[in-house]
Amino acid sequence: MAEKTPLLQQGMPPPQQGLPPMTQAPAVVVVANTFSESPVSMTCPYCHTHIVTQTSYVAGTLTFLAAGGMFLFGMVCCFCVPFFLDGMKDICHSCSSCGRVIAVHRRI
Repeated sequence: MAEKTPLLQQGMPPPQQGLPPMTQAPAVVVVANTFSESPVSMTCPYCHTHIVTQTSYVAGTLTFLAAGGMFLFGMVCCFCVPFFLDGMKDICHSCSSCGRVIAVHRRI
């Protein structure tokens, strides 16, 4: 008959006895608001008031890239057009109660 070697010599940990089974806490899922061009209904993280965000358009990376590209490709007379198009600007969401900026939706 083969000799029985202890579990520690075989590279296996000894069985845990007398310990209660471990339970895992339930996962908490936080759904983030997706900010886009339209106002979002949410609770302001600063003043904790339930609000609908105010949106404003600000020049962003896409605006400057488009203007620079137009200037480099010889459209010098109309390179400022992207600064007048809301579709080329980033959207800034701010609180309608306290006025602080909550998020900026960037085109690029």
